[in-house]
Amino acid sequence: MAIRRIQDLLRPDPAYAGTFEAKDDANPPPLAEPRRPTSGPRMEPVGSEPAEPAPVPPVPEPPSARADDAPASEPAVRAAPVASAARTARKAAPSAQVAPAPPPAPRGRVPVSVRIRPSVEQAARIAATGLRGRDVLQAAWRKAAAGYAVGPDYVEPEDVARAGGPSGLFDTTLMVDAEPLEALARVHDPLSVKGAWWLIRGQMEPRFWTAVDEVLARISERK
Repeated sequence: MAIRRIQDLLRPDPAYAGTFEAKDDANPPPLAEPRRPTSGPRMEPVGSEPAEPAPVPPVPEPPSARADDAPASEPAVRAAPVASAARTARKAAPSAQVAPAPPPAPRGRVPVSVRIRPSVEQAARIAATGLRGRDVLQAAWRKAAAGYAVGPDYVEPEDVARAGGPSGLFDTTLMVDAEPLEALARVHDPLSVKGAWWLIRGQMEPRFWTAVDEVLARISERK
C-alpha cells in the first residue's frame, strides 16, 4: 500500500501540468504593460498632443424658459431699457446750434396820433353851415392827408388862433413812412419826449387849414 501511494503522488497532475523555464537573473524578462482601467478618465502620456474633447450634446431647453410661455408683463420689462437707451442717446447727442437771428426787416409805415384844430375864423364859418362840425372837419382832413409825405425839415407851427373846446378838436390817426419820421426824431427829438405829431404838426396844419377853406367854399356853392 505504501508503494502505491508514492506512485499516486509522483503521477503528474493535469491541473498543474506545464513547462518551466529556467530563470536568467542577468537578463530579466520585460515587465508586462500594466492593464489600463476599463473605466474612468483616460490618462494621456506626458508630452503627447491632447486629444480633442468629445462634443457635448445640447441640453434641451425647459418648457418654462421658452419665449412662447413668457408672461404678459415681459414686453413692458423689455421696453424699459429701450426708453433708457433713447434718453441716453438724447443726452449724448450734440446740442443743435442756434441760428443767428435775422436782421430786422425795414420798417414800412407807422401810425401817428393826430390832434388838430381849425382856426377861430374857420370854426365860426363851420357853425354857420348848419352841418355837423366833425363831418366838415373829416372831409377837410381827407383832402389834407391825401398824398402827404413827411418832409426832411422840421417846420415850426404857425402862430394862429385856433378854435377851442371839444367841438373844435379833430382827432384821428395818420399813417406815414417810418424812415423820414425817425430821421426827424434823431435830430429834433433825440430823447423821444415830444412825440411824432409834434414833429409833423408844422407841416400838416397849413395843409389842413387850406382843405377846410376848400370844403367851406364847396358848401357855399351848393346853397
